[in-house]
Parts: sequence; C-alpha cells; structure tokens
Amino acid sequence: MIIPIAAQFAHLCPLTKSAFATVFNKQGSNARLAFEEVNGALTVLLTGFSEVISRYTNNNSPEVTEALLRRRGVAKDVVVLMLCPSENLQGAAQALVGQAFDVDGRVECFHAMLRNLLGDTLHGIFTFMETFAKYTAIVPEACNISKALVRCLTDIIEVLCSSPDSLLLDDRFQKTDSGTSLRAALPRFWALMTESISIIFSKTPLWSVYFDPEDMIRWMRDALIFGREMLAQWRTFEFASIRNMEPSSLEVSSGQKLSRVGKKMINELQQFLPELTKWLRLTDEELLHQSFALLQSLLDCFRETGVRPSELGVQKLTRHIEGSRNKKAKTQTRLDSARILKLEASLAAFEDDDDVVVSHEVLAKTVQSKFPKDKISSAVTSVDSFGRTMSTDTKTSKVPSKLPPQSVSSVAKGLSKESHVSRVQMSSFKHALPKGTRLPAPVEKLPSSDEDSSDGGSGRETGLAALGKFQRTPVLKKPTERRQVKVLELPTHVNHSALQRMRERDDVRRRALRMKPDVSRLHRAILSWNYEHADPDPPSDDFKTPLIRVPDRFSDYHHYQRVFEPLLLLECWAQICQSKEERTETFESKIISRQFIDDFVDFDLAIVEPLRKGWSLSETDVILVRQPGGEHSVMGKVSNFKTNTFTQKPANPSIAMGLQHAVQVSIRCHLGKRRDPGLQIGSTWQIEKVFR
Repeated sequence: MIIPIAAQFAHLCPLTKSAFATVFNKQGSNARLAFEEVNGALTVLLTGFSEVISRYTNNNSPEVTEALLRRRGVAKDVVVLMLCPSENLQGAAQALVGQAFDVDGRVECFHAMLRNLLGDTLHGIFTFMETFAKYTAIVPEACNISKALVRCLTDIIEVLCSSPDSLLLDDRFQKTDSGTSLRAALPRFWALMTESISIIFSKTPLWSVYFDPEDMIRWMRDALIFGREMLAQWRTFEFASIRNMEPSSLEVSSGQKLSRVGKKMINELQQFLPELTKWLRLTDEELLHQSFALLQSLLDCFRETGVRPSELGVQKLTRHIEGSRNKKAKTQTRLDSARILKLEASLAAFEDDDDVVVSHEVLAKTVQSKFPKDKISSAVTSVDSFGRTMSTDTKTSKVPSKLPPQSVSSVAKGLSKESHVSRVQMSSFKHALPKGTRLPAPVEKLPSSDEDSSDGGSGRETGLAALGKFQRTPVLKKPTERRQVKVLELPTHVNHSALQRMRERDDVRRRALRMKPDVSRLHRAILSWNYEHADPDPPSDDFKTPLIRVPDRFSDYHHYQRVFEPLLLLECWAQICQSKEERTETFESKIISRQFIDDFVDFDLAIVEPLRKGWSLSETDVILVRQPGGEHSVMGKVSNFKTNTFTQKPANPSIAMGLQHAVQVSIRCHLGKRRDPGLQIGSTWQIEKVFR
C-alpha cells in the first residue's frame, strides 16, 4: 500500500525559492508562508515514506521482499522510486531490490529488475519519463528531476548495451519471451529518451538562472554523457528492434542504409538538434567542448545515414556561423575559428550538388572553342552566375545573323554535359544568340522543319496537306525587327542571397578539403591486404607499379602520385611485416554490431576480458582481427575506442570491490575481393595491434 502511494509523488521535490521571487514580490508574506508549508509537506512525505520502506526491508528476508516485488504492479512503482530525484526514496527502493536479488549498486539493481521483472520494469521507466515531460511544463525549474533522470537512463543504456552481460547482447536472454518483449519495447523507449533529452537541452538555459553555476555544470556534464551514450548505441537499438520483424517488413533495399525502424529513430533525433544548439553559447570551456563534440556526432550520424538535418536546426547553426563573422549579429557563439570551420564543413556535406551554375569564364571558353573566330564575334562576353545577364561587344560591327545549327548543337551539348547547365542558364544562353538560331532537343525543344517533314524524307508537304496543316495551326508572323547592336549595363555587384550562399559554401568545401583530405583510398588499399602474405612486396593487385627514382621536380600531381604512392604503400607493408616479428598482446572480443558503409564494413566489438593497465587504441591504429584457433584474419582501422568503468560485487566478501572495465572498439574493414571470413554478430574473435 505504501509503495504505490509513494510512486504518485516521487517526482516532486522541494521547490526553489529563487524561482518564485516574482510571486513573493507580488503576494508578500502570504506567498512565502504558502511556499514554506508546501516544501515542509513535501519533506515530510519524502522522509516518512522512505523510512517505512527501509524498515520493511530491514525486518524481512530476501524471499519475502522478492515475493513482494513479484506482486502485480509493485515492480513498476519500485522502478519509479529508483528513478525519482529524492535520494531517500531512491535509496530505499534500491535497498529493497538489492536484498531481493542479492545485488548492490544502481546499475546492478536495474539489471536485476530488467532481467527478472521486465514487463513491470519497462512500464515503470516509461511512466516516469512521461511524468517528467508533463512536470517540466508546469514548474519554472526541474533541475533535480532532470539530474536523476539522465544518470539513471545512462545506467539503463549500460545494462542494455554496454556491460559485459548486457541484455541486448545476451543470446540466451534474447531467445526468451522476455527478450522478445524487450526488443518490441525499444522503439518506444528510444522515442521517450529523445523527447526527454530534447526537453532538458531546451529548458536548461531557463533553469540556470535559479541555481549555482558549479551545481549546474556538474549535472549538465551528466546530461552530455547521457546524450553521447544514447547516440553511440542507436545502431544496437535499431538492430535489436528489427529482429522481431519479418524480413518482408523491413523495407531495406540494396541502396538504402536504414531500415524503417532506423529511419524513424533518426527522424526522432531531429527535435534534439535545434535544442542542442542552445548550448553552443556556454561560457564553461569543458561543457562547450563536450557540447560541440555531441553536435558533431549527431551531424555525422545524419550524414552517414543519408538523412538531412531539419531546416530549423540548420538555420540555428547557420546563425552561429554568421555570429562568428559579424560581431553585431543577433546570435553570438563561443566557438573558436577551428570549430566554426568544422561546423561549416559538416553543414556543407548536406548541401545538394544539383544547383551547379555556369560562370561566364566557362561559357566564354566553350563558345570560343566551338566557333571559329572568323564566323563569330565576341558578342557574348559576360554572364552572371545564374546566366541571366549578357553583353555584346560594341566594337564589333559584324554580328552573324545566323549560326550553323551543327555548331549551336555542339556548344549546347558541351555545356549541358560538362557544366550541368540548368534551364534558366540555357534559356539565357539562347537569348544571347542572334535571332533565328535553333537550339538542339536536349537544351530546348523547338519545332523545326526536320520534324515537320514526311516519313519519306521528301521535304516540305505540298498541296492540300500543307493547306490543311496551316489551317489547324496558324502561325502569326511578327514584323521583322531591325538587327542592331545593344549595350547592356552590367551591375558592378550582384546582390543575391542565393549566390552569396553558394560562394560561401564553395569556400567551406575548399577549407574542409585542406583540413581533412580524403585518405579512404589509402585505407582501402591497406585493409584489403592479406596479413598472412609472406612476400616483401605488398599483396595488392591495384598498386603493382614499379618503383620510380624520385626526381628533382614533378611535372604535375599525377607524376608526384606515381612516384610516391608505391613508396608509401611499401613503407606501410614493411611496418606490418615488422609487427609480425614483435610480440603483441591479444584480447578476446565479441562482435555486437555490423553495418556497410560504401564498400567498407564497420564493426563494433566488445572486449570480454580485462585489459592490461595503460593498453588502449587510437583512431590511427590498425588492428588484426583473427579467428580463435583458425587461419582466417582481417585487418581493420580503429574508428573509436571507449572504456566504461563500473563496480562489481566480488564473490568473496573478504575481497574489496574492484573496478571492472567494459571496453568497446569500433573498426572499419575492407574485404575487397576476399570472402567474408565469418565476421557475424555474436561471433568471438581475437584482436591485436598491428601498426599505427
């Protein structure tokens, strides 16, 4: 009876006096008295009910407390207490669960509840998250409940995805009815988590005025950790969710990277992006760094899945970029120039490439290359970036009245093929030519005498046939205009927002290429090698180019590439051969996810045995993934290395608690023409460093 009652008010916590300062000023002493009475009542409830629950736990055996938790609806209310902001109620609920299932600590308690009482536990988690969304819309501040929520949800994600015995990676648990029910509930869990973190990032700037900055920094750091953990495990959530579905309902084609569930999960992240941008104005350097890292991860997630960020999110990020350039802009940012460049490069990756325009240099060069100088003057001299403004050379008196149709066709086809000319540009190009000139069908389809000819190719129709055609489609002839040379005044500055945006985007792309060149070709070559190859030359079919003496000068880029690319590959293979002679440490790991990116394959591996102190991996390391006791192996480049530390209760009580580490490694492989050696989810492999 006590536990369900406590669950009804567990989300409440004493109100903050500074948040009601305006009410105090208007209402006076009566408002202060009411405020103190409300807080006093809340304190009595939170303290008294927690003492009753703790007393019950102390006076009963584990069998009795477990029987209580297994009663219908009790586990749901206990989970609500475990999630609440009151440390007293939270501690009493954890003690109850710990005694029932012989566990200790918040993570182990959530693990025990999800494994043994899955249905009621999920119901309690969902109920509290829905209550959180309603509560934050009522009170002027909700930092305490937000602080408790992000810490508990981080623990729940660890129980599901990151810990060594995580439920979504436990094959035995996944084959049970509880595993099926858990997978079916994951989409709703993801949607509620996305809504909760969006609310937190949206409301925090308003809440921050009521609390001490040091306290805010601590729990905001927890919120960022939760955001990173949630984003890092979205593939695990997606894969587990689609296991419940029939293959026909997944709707994943060969060219589509996302399942229906995955696309819905990514779209639900759209509401999080605009709220996250509000934290880019933080003054604390560590929080600003973590916020920007989370933003980059979110944009990378959109880019890898082929989903464009919401227009609202892009607009907010664009304002931050403009604020860094214009100090008078309304939106100011704390990001430095390096981060602004990274942000510009990330946004430029989502721009469409269909709106390529033709500059006047391209148009002029094309016309000059197609028309002999003795048949065309310099009539077309300039055009703006949209191809709308043309000018003629006033010094040239002889302007050809008609150009050869073959020449016009070749120019138009060349422009359409080489420069992706749009309809507006080709229309402007047509108007720049002398009157009477026809353009070919790919550019502008106009009726011609060839189309009107008969099937026999005898030329024009004559007699009654021609008269009947004339009556059906009468042509009104306009009076012939006198040909003359016209001078068009060109504006010195084209003030067009779209043109300005495209110029800025081109600048961003060029800066991005300088900052982070594409080395995927090198990775593709190295990762496709057979590690067991014994020859001193690299085992590559694509780069069997003879070594060339390094000259003093290079004629062009391709000359430089022909000289140094074989040397670079030879050096990499020499380091791999050297690593074979050195003794390296090997660790057992388990594949937890797999996905295809272009012709690469990305894997997430969980190392299931303890690591030597100080051993780690970086993004520049290449590791060897070998089948235990087998001959199959493949090399992979490290993309991410993450260690989660948690406490584990030892079997012997006399031994002090030790810290255990759950290590997750993300790698990228390229199988090339080789067969898949069996890198399937759930399989066990040994990993070791090869070279950096």
